[in-house]
Amino acid sequence: MVTMLCGPQARGTVRLQRSATPDGPPDPYANPLIDHAYLSSPLDVAVLAEGCRLAHEVVLDGSKTKDHVVGAWPVGTVHPQNAQEWREYVRAQAGTCYHPGGTCRMGPDGDEWAVVDERLRVRGVLGLRVAGESEGLCSSHRSFADDENVVDCSIMPWINNGHTQVRFLLFFLPVLRLSLIIAPLIT
Repeated sequence: MVTMLCGPQARGTVRLQRSATPDGPPDPYANPLIDHAYLSSPLDVAVLAEGCRLAHEVVLDGSKTKDHVVGAWPVGTVHPQNAQEWREYVRAQAGTCYHPGGTCRMGPDGDEWAVVDERLRVRGVLGLRVAGESEGLCSSHRSFADDENVVDCSIMPWINNGHTQVRFLLFFLPVLRLSLIIAPLIT
């Protein structure tokens, strides 16, 4: 069983590193400074801690599991006994699933911050179209490639409260049609 925090309140930052001197200008070629700010919101910690407590209760006391799981789960683990201990447990054990959103802004030609146009084309990169939420091109259900186009997922401004596969598929079919039918006519 996995307990996940969907729709976190915390918001991180991405900043440019400074050049070698302390007061130097930002260096756009250096790796960005990324602070995810995971669990920086007390509400996020409280919600995830309660979810873990409830999952623990279901596994140990649930009608379908209580006869199969006896004692500490996993074996040898000492589990939290109160809300504060569950919050400490979450802070020590929580990880991420890496489902970022809003990494490629879409907008009209005059929008200097938009990297994707209204036809989902990445500006300055021939044959690359973007839709949905960014998760890279490593999972077959989150990306599509043909001889001319690659469809990645990045224009959704928010992280959805669940798995991103369905949202990608909502964008996949229209983008596929756009890529295979319209793109050859407008490229």
